[in-house]
Amino acid sequence: MNAIIFQTALLSVTVLLSAFAAWAGPFGIEQGQSKDSLRIVHEPSHYGVYKLCTVPRRHPAFEVYSAEISETVGVCRVNAGSVMFTADRLGTKVRAKFDEIVRELEDIYGQGKDFKSLKEGSRWSENRDWVMSVTENERTYRREWSVAYGSRLKNGISRINLAVHGLGEDVSFIALEYAFENYTQCLSEKAQSTASAL
Repeated sequence: MNAIIFQTALLSVTVLLSAFAAWAGPFGIEQGQSKDSLRIVHEPSHYGVYKLCTVPRRHPAFEVYSAEISETVGVCRVNAGSVMFTADRLGTKVRAKFDEIVRELEDIYGQGKDFKSLKEGSRWSENRDWVMSVTENERTYRREWSVAYGSRLKNGISRINLAVHGLGEDVSFIALEYAFENYTQCLSEKAQSTASAL
């Protein structure tokens, strides 16, 4: 009887580990995964980028997901967009969430590098204009992970980019992008396809 219970428990653990391994990539999406294996919104893609209905592992900070999928090499990039931060012209709420996500990513991938700057002579330099300066592309607020910065990347990921984007004077959101090692192949394929249209 004990042997049967042990075998059943061992089988359950094996199944769970297999399921976890199958969803080891960001949001449960793997490099090279086929288009047919994902739940895609039925609308034309935008240069190979498809909006996803859902992902195997959702994150509470993000509500919109997409994947760039090549016909030959499969998934090469995954993107996620956060909820909108409204009535936040100082950027207080969006920056607090950004920092929270940075800590989560650092726990998994190690250190990254900050790219935070305001253009010299920007007309949006006051604290009350923080989100507007991002909207007008005069302020950069992002963090990147790569091997070059000492990050511990895995699951075929070559680069991670987390950035704040603005939509007016007091609305912003956070975008998270994972580029896989096959992303250069996707870019090359896209360039060939674009050139062939001429």
